[in-house]
Amino acid sequence: YSIQYSYELQFDESIRGLEIDAPVEFEGIQVGRVTNINLVSDMPRIKVSIVIQPERLDADIEPSFRQLNALLSNLIKEHGMRAQLKTGSLVTGALFIDLALNASSDSADIVLTENTAIIPTAKNEFRQITKIASDVMARVDKIPLDQIGDDIAGLAASFRATLEDLEQQAFGDETGQLIKNLNTASTHLEALLLASERTVKQAETSLAVIEPDTPLYEELIEMLRDISEAAESIELLTDELARNPQSLIYGNKNPEDE
Repeated sequence: YSIQYSYELQFDESIRGLEIDAPVEFEGIQVGRVTNINLVSDMPRIKVSIVIQPERLDADIEPSFRQLNALLSNLIKEHGMRAQLKTGSLVTGALFIDLALNASSDSADIVLTENTAIIPTAKNEFRQITKIASDVMARVDKIPLDQIGDDIAGLAASFRATLEDLEQQAFGDETGQLIKNLNTASTHLEALLLASERTVKQAETSLAVIEPDTPLYEELIEMLRDISEAAESIELLTDELARNPQSLIYGNKNPEDE
């Protein structure tokens, strides 16, 4: 191709994987290549120099630099075209430049300088999503899930032991002992409730690293609150049994009415 015009792109994101001679594409067609990569004076922006070869678009048309600029300017203003970094290979991580349509709705245009013309750029949405996902996973990794799991397991073991004590008690002459055990159980369950509430508060503090109003945040908070509410229900049950132990046999009926 005998005709090529130089343009400049400026990125404020990592260009790892972009190399000299990497393709510049438009709608899947190579229309140029990368010629140089370097830092600009106001770091951390990175300047990528490219050339566009208009003959790749149509071999029968040889537009001038001015005509090509007018064509690109129309695509930028009317169709949201922006230069984006795209992944050419997931295996090697190689990048290329894509002159992507509908990449931005912001107002922009080619900026002409003394030496070249600057095409506006936009961040790649897939790379942004990947970064957000990585940030979320990094925050999730900070949640002390093992510690929370150990706390819940300890609460369950304490509750199980309390139920076993209750199951071993007889009625009739041993009602007094049962009431004593129920009082003890109530005390244990109060401790269970307090520990559960501490677990919830600790988890809520830990979950502060996750963005609010996300499904993951809401599901974890709801699960831990359910545990706390369950502990409250168990405490109410044992308080009732402590006041009215015969209800285990007669239910809500008074035995004197039988």
